[in-house]
Amino acid sequence: FASIHRERPEEAASAFVEALVFLRDLGDRESIAYCLDGIADVLLGRGVDRDALRLLAAAAAMRETIGASLPPYERDLHERVLAEARRRLGAGAAAIEVEGAALAPAEALEQALGLAAPAA
Repeated sequence: FASIHRERPEEAASAFVEALVFLRDLGDRESIAYCLDGIADVLLGRGVDRDALRLLAAAAAMRETIGASLPPYERDLHERVLAEARRRLGAGAAAIEVEGAALAPAEALEQALGLAAPAA
């Protein structure tokens, strides 16, 4: 996650999509949340800030629901991406986070799959 998305974001997006398709069938919400974070970071790199923040909030809500937490390094990465998305969106960020946190896990996953398509 940490290195591939920085150096080859489109490859990372593709890998996250592949993982999400597999994880959808397993119902592994902790790993799905991890992939949502990764796709959000790719989207932020593309300038798709609103969708990135929505997925970050959905991932955080998913982890909270199942009682999962990020390891320290991943938490730092998540917080960095979250802070950047909030900075870019300004006053509207809070409402977008509420939208994202309200997404059902299956809805967040399907949105992520659609959003992760290669940039045109």
